[in-house]
Amino acid sequence: MTEPAIHTLLDAICADFLESMPELRDCKPHGGDFTADEVKRFSINAPSIRVACLAMSDPKKVSGGFVDYTLKLTAVISAKQTADLDRHAAATAIVNRVLIDIADATWGLDIWVHPAKLPEARSLYAGAIDRQGLALWQVRWNQCVRLTVPDDPEPLDPAVYIGFAPDIGPDHIDDYERIGDAA
Repeated sequence: MTEPAIHTLLDAICADFLESMPELRDCKPHGGDFTADEVKRFSINAPSIRVACLAMSDPKKVSGGFVDYTLKLTAVISAKQTADLDRHAAATAIVNRVLIDIADATWGLDIWVHPAKLPEARSLYAGAIDRQGLALWQVRWNQCVRLTVPDDPEPLDPAVYIGFAPDIGPDHIDDYERIGDAA
């Protein structure tokens, strides 16, 4: 079993995108939100995608000592204008494929990753970005993951005990008789 970790999930997402979109020059995990300088830096290799986990929220304890978290994930897509490639057409084609890939995906980690919720996309168009010959889009989605692994539990005692009313319950533990072989 793959050890639950955010970086493992981000690597799996990037691997899926690279497999389904061989035209990408680059797809890598990113450490968090994106600044203008970071976008310029990773757009050098456009068409490209950066995938990041922006937040973990809504922890819920589940049986077995596990905790489920909702991750806020994002993929930023960049495409640049070339003589034979329209940046806007390229970016929206990648966005379309990313939306398809994300829907219900567990990225091959379905032991601890729940299916992705439906994603949403938005253009990051701005005059400064357009003047650089870039098209940028962002896709965001939520995904529930089970990140906390319990310690090995004590083995269960497979013994069966029997008690007779009215001498039952915690006050009468010594009145119970073990049935079957002794452990």
